[in-house]
Amino acid sequence: MDYSVTTRLKGVVAMTSSFHADPVLRRDRSLYKFIWVQRGTLTLVIDHVETQLAAGEIVSLTPLHRIEFGESGAEYLALLFNSDFYCIYGHDDEVSCNGLLFNGSSDVMRLKLTAGQSEALHEITDRIAAEYAVADNLREEMLRILLKQALNLFVAPERAKYYFVPQIDTKIKVSGCRSVSVYEGMELFIVSRMKREMPLSYPGPDGLIYTVYFEHNENVDAGSPLIGVCPPDQLQQIEEVVLKVQTEWQEQE
Repeated sequence: MDYSVTTRLKGVVAMTSSFHADPVLRRDRSLYKFIWVQRGTLTLVIDHVETQLAAGEIVSLTPLHRIEFGESGAEYLALLFNSDFYCIYGHDDEVSCNGLLFNGSSDVMRLKLTAGQSEALHEITDRIAAEYAVADNLREEMLRILLKQALNLFVAPERAKYYFVPQIDTKIKVSGCRSVSVYEGMELFIVSRMKREMPLSYPGPDGLIYTVYFEHNENVDAGSPLIGVCPPDQLQQIEEVVLKVQTEWQEQE
């Protein structure tokens, strides 16, 4: 589980189960941290002091703490954020964590969750993960819509299962769909319906298969796209548009 967002104002928030192995997050000296052990025993060295955390325990650490991970097979989740994302000073009237969870003592704040608290925290982290998944799915769908407008679509003429002919199927598996050039009249598919199979030729303009829309061994409804074909002279332009959209999304984060 690894989720990270950087805002335009340099705010950072991340939720990860592999903080120990992430060099970018480990180098960031601006992050406040919650480390929650979910299974096993986690060994941390905090400011040169070794600490053993059991399942259900959480530590809260400031950017001033220096931590190292010891050898262990524990499962944990780290929630990380900086002041540009959420300032604990400016929002102390809301969360009252400045001086309680952070900056209140020279000792590390160590919390032991009850079963009910642990369950509630699992629900929160699951909702966070779900929010990321929704955003990713929406972005993927927006890209699909954009590509469908730019590509020549070859749609299914009837509801059936569709397969590439063997030589094309092998080439796609080895080199990817964009290694396949198509032309009008090219025998491209095998249509399987009601225990009968028949060939299907490509009827559109010449080009490269840019994307494949159907799944192996799944029925495709009539009118649904099977492939999107890109004219060779437009491939670079389409890839530049896709890259621009993806870059803009990353900047918005």
